[in-house]
Amino acid sequence: MIKKYWHSQFKWLFLSSVLQSVGTSLFGIVLLMMIADNFTGSQRGWLITAASFVNIVPSILNFLTGYYADKTLKKIRISRIIRCLQMFLYVLIAFFSKNLSIYSVTLILVIISFVKISGSYAGGLLYEKEIEIVDNNDREQIISWSSGTTSTLAMVSQLIGPTILVLINYKYEYFALLNALIFGISALLLGNLRESSIHTGSKKPTTEDKNVNTTFLGALKTIFSIPLLGWYISVYTIAGIVGSALENVLSLYFANYQQQQISSFGFTIALVGAVFSIAQVLGAFFPLTIFKKISFLNLIGLQTLILLLGVIVAELFLSTYLFLVLLFLAGFLQGKAGPKLNAWIMNQDITDNIALSLGLISTTMTFTLPIGQLIFMSIANIWTVTLSLELMAIYMLFLLIYIAFVNYKIKRKE
Repeated sequence: MIKKYWHSQFKWLFLSSVLQSVGTSLFGIVLLMMIADNFTGSQRGWLITAASFVNIVPSILNFLTGYYADKTLKKIRISRIIRCLQMFLYVLIAFFSKNLSIYSVTLILVIISFVKISGSYAGGLLYEKEIEIVDNNDREQIISWSSGTTSTLAMVSQLIGPTILVLINYKYEYFALLNALIFGISALLLGNLRESSIHTGSKKPTTEDKNVNTTFLGALKTIFSIPLLGWYISVYTIAGIVGSALENVLSLYFANYQQQQISSFGFTIALVGAVFSIAQVLGAFFPLTIFKKISFLNLIGLQTLILLLGVIVAELFLSTYLFLVLLFLAGFLQGKAGPKLNAWIMNQDITDNIALSLGLISTTMTFTLPIGQLIFMSIANIWTVTLSLELMAIYMLFLLIYIAFVNYKIKRKE
């Protein structure tokens, strides 16, 4: 399957996207090291908080960057210009990294925010080209493979980033220049792509089109007129509330109950994160035939059921190894569900609003992060962790009922 597309323009599209992902991941962890090594006390705390916010902002704005990406002409050309701009911005970061202060790091954070937001916009510009060069029947497998490969390389880059920093004797400016080089190569690779023949956003709208299709609300109306999409987004939103809080509550759980730790607290938390991430990558990589026949909703339902069992295992203080097995299965299903949903959206007849559609899901998921954390972490801190886990289990039961209800409504319409 991959060989079929490797000799087409897909190769350049994939390699360019991988380089952007690697560049972003490389500097992400180094930024935290920069703050941790050069600041103390409240300054360190506020800067780390600001760095976390910088990572969230692009996801919150994905629906806007997606909307404008859909309306942009000459998408490949503009995406190349953005990559070159990102390269220049990392050169600026290198300049500010020479003499670190609260002001220079604040400027660096502002620049990185712009890099990430422009990167989301550039990514949205390339969806149209992907739709053109990948057949509908192959899209789920191609997205699974490319997302799995990209995630793996991003994980590896996060591991080697600190090593490179040590080798260059903590010269943050050199590291920023390395990132600039990576984004420059990414821009060069996009030079091998031709503009899409689909030409979304390029046709001259009629008066009626201007009133309906070219406005943001009109685009949203078009998206939600697609059967199932509204249901899918609602399920993702409701599931995201509990999913976002689970990691934080588990950190508190392992900190409070040492008997559930494996070796140490730090090792246990790292293991939990690694198990889910590796499982997610494996789920994206392996195109098992059985999962092609399972719908997106059923995958999310099965994942929720497994996570529910995992929460019960934790609540009853059963083996942490059993919990990790369940977590691995849940991560594997997540690796299947994400590409399946993306492929389904790309296969719909909404090429004019494809970036907005995918961006809307990302934004919706991001908005649920603080809600779930606020609710379940507050319960865990004010009362007990086990009470928070119990309420999570109840919430997951209601989520399973809602998924069953949505499945019922869909089957009735069929």
